[in-house]
Amino acid sequence: MQNNRLKNMINSEFTKHSSTYNSYNIIQNEVSKRLIHKIDTKPKTVLELGSGSGVIYSKIDWEIDRFIGIDFSLGMCNLHPKTDKIDIYNSDFDDFDYSKFDTNSFDAIISSSALQWSKNLPSLIKEFSRLSKNHYFAIFTNQTFYKLFDYLGIDSPLPSLDYYHDSFGDNYKYEVLRYTLEFDTIKEVFQYIKKSGVSGGAKRLSYKEAKQLYNNYPYKNLEFEIVLITN
Repeated sequence: MQNNRLKNMINSEFTKHSSTYNSYNIIQNEVSKRLIHKIDTKPKTVLELGSGSGVIYSKIDWEIDRFIGIDFSLGMCNLHPKTDKIDIYNSDFDDFDYSKFDTNSFDAIISSSALQWSKNLPSLIKEFSRLSKNHYFAIFTNQTFYKLFDYLGIDSPLPSLDYYHDSFGDNYKYEVLRYTLEFDTIKEVFQYIKKSGVSGGAKRLSYKEAKQLYNNYPYKNLEFEIVLITN
């Protein structure tokens, strides 16, 4: 239930900032490049979970026969490229009816910067296994923004690297990416968090708490940890 409420908050943030998201998704853009580079089979049919505004699709440099994208933000879905080969579903990928697709319907399933919000990852993994033999995922871990969470004295809403390994198992390959973004001012730090849509509903602060955090937060950087999971 807690993950479901959290996911709803994230949905609101992504939709609210969908118009500015592409200007602030520096890390997500870099991660998507790394993920695409791992795909050497040139899949013709692709299912993407958390398709957003089309960052992954824009980096596909081979011919696609069919592209299915699922995203719970209507604002993001509206920004995604549209052609007669693309179908975009405005839906929660946890609750989507995958039975409409036959077994091995897709040459590849891709997800970048989205599966950390799944409220039932084990169930999704079962669907992955049925729909395709080739999986390419980039997922944020609880070490993202770890200094901020530590300063606030709260746990990250994101799962740990160990959780992902336990969920996917030993048949997958794992590569951990770590990034740090440096900013000139504290204002830029919080502006990035807000406008990138990745604050993750960490905590809804009162005005007084937010002002105190803004005035006293000692760091001018943000940390990110992402695990690339492929089979």
